[in-house]
Amino acid sequence: MVRIHEIKLKPGESTDLLAKKAESRLRVPAGCIKSVKIVKESLDAREKPLVYRVFSLDIEADIPDEALLAEAKRSPAT
Repeated sequence: MVRIHEIKLKPGESTDLLAKKAESRLRVPAGCIKSVKIVKESLDAREKPLVYRVFSLDIEADIPDEALLAEAKRSPAT
C-alpha cells in the first residue's frame, strides 16, 4: 500500500475520479489500481472563487509498492 497526497478535485467532481487521478499521478496503466482509501480530505480555497477538495489516499495496485513509491516521489502534486 502506498500513500499519495495532494490529489485535487474541482467542486462538483465525484470521488469516483480519485482512482483515475491517482493513476495519472503515478503514471500507471488504466485499471491497475485495485483499491483507493481516502485517508484525509481538506479544502483549498487559495484560488478563490474556486475551492478544491484535496485528498490523501492509500493506494493498492497490481504493481509492486516499490515501483509506485519511486513514481510517487518523482511526480509533482497536481
